[in-house]
Amino acid sequence: MARLLWALTCQRVITDRDTNLVSYIDGFEQFGVPKLPFPFPPFYVATLWERESPHDTLSMRIRVLAPNNKAFQTFEPKGALKFPFPRHRVNVLLGGRVAVQQEGRFRIILEQKKGNQWRKEKSLQIDVKLVSRDSE
Repeated sequence: MARLLWALTCQRVITDRDTNLVSYIDGFEQFGVPKLPFPFPPFYVATLWERESPHDTLSMRIRVLAPNNKAFQTFEPKGALKFPFPRHRVNVLLGGRVAVQQEGRFRIILEQKKGNQWRKEKSLQIDVKLVSRDSE
């Protein structure tokens, strides 16, 4: 079974082709919108997983829940991810295709499948606030 080492939300992920070093740019936990509905901006959920044995695979999903606890967006790869190395980065681009209908706290739930059950590994949050130009 894989172990989640860390997770964060950011607007850009840049991987250097020569060194494989990664830069996570514009990390955020909230943003303002001028009106509702409003397109949820594209963002990455960046994660680092570590395998516990050489044969480990990762069956994961990411669920974004709106403030009313309804599913807002889900990412679930088909099949298990294989680990060619002891640690594996999974950077998932979300948002961009759906609109925010309400302000409040959006929860990002990272889960791993163990047997037939999903187990929560981490919960992140993004707060969406309605802001007017007059209040800036």
